[in-house]
Amino acid sequence: MKLSQGQKLIVGFFTLLPFVLIPYYLYQFFHFFTEMMQNTFRHEEPDPTMILEVMMPMFMAVGLMSLVSMGLLVFYIIHAVKNKAVVGNERLIWILLFVFVAHLAFPIYFFLRVWKDEDVPAVKDPLL
Repeated sequence: MKLSQGQKLIVGFFTLLPFVLIPYYLYQFFHFFTEMMQNTFRHEEPDPTMILEVMMPMFMAVGLMSLVSMGLLVFYIIHAVKNKAVVGNERLIWILLFVFVAHLAFPIYFFLRVWKDEDVPAVKDPLL
C-alpha cells in the first residue's frame, strides 16, 4: 500500500494525536477533581451546570481519542494486510499488537513501515 508524502503526514499526525490528548485529559481530570475539592472545603453544593462545564472537555477528549483510535486501528490493520514488506508471522504479530497495545504499536509501525515505505519486491507469502 503506497501512500503519498501528504497522506503519510496526515496518518502521522493522527498517530501522535493520542500522545497530546491523554495528557490533556489528565489535566482536565485533575482540574475537575480540584474544583470539586474546593466546593467541598467551602461546604457548597456543586452546581450541575458547573459540573458539566468542567467535565465537557474531558468528554470531548475521550470521544475524539476514541474516534481516532478506531480509525487508526482499521487503517493499520488494512495497511499491514496489504503491505508486501510485511510477510508471514510478522503480519499476525503486528495485527495482534494493534489490537492489544494499539497506542504503543501504532507509532512504531508508522515509523518502521509507513514512513520509510521502501519498495520491496513482491514475495510469495505462505499465508495467502
